[in-house]
Amino acid sequence: RPNKVLAVTELGPIRMEQGFDGETGWSKDPIQGPRILAGPELEQFKNSGGGMEVFGYSNPDEYFTKATNLGRTTFEGKDAWKLELETQGGESLMAYLDPATMLQVGLETTVDSIMGELPITVAFTDWRDFSGMKVPTRMTQSMMGMKAFTTIESVTTNLDSLPSFAPPA
Repeated sequence: RPNKVLAVTELGPIRMEQGFDGETGWSKDPIQGPRILAGPELEQFKNSGGGMEVFGYSNPDEYFTKATNLGRTTFEGKDAWKLELETQGGESLMAYLDPATMLQVGLETTVDSIMGELPITVAFTDWRDFSGMKVPTRMTQSMMGMKAFTTIESVTTNLDSLPSFAPPA
């Protein structure tokens, strides 16, 4: 499990960054500027590995304290296994897995934000292989009656030289 994470999102001219240097979590975006993450927001970011570990499934015993199979259901109109999961940090979430591939097709949880606790649904599609690691290259996030789409074009692992993980000034 990584203890250092740097996630950079660029949406046209808008650049958002989140990082964790092993001790301090931080965020920098045009709306809130640079800030230190704390409390549940920090725990959520630390536990997700910046989102690249796809919610801890590569090391489930280190990440989850409880998993309950709630049976078959549908998610976004597709057949899926529904799992109720609880993380080491006490977060509860519903995960949906494709019965044929066992890849995650969806997630329902709540996230802590500056606006309080928000319910969120995420659909994962278009899984591709990057250096032996399967990654969903399209994510549709639904919350507060709106949808946000994320497309991953590339994933780089095991960099020869690492970027700075230090919080911005």
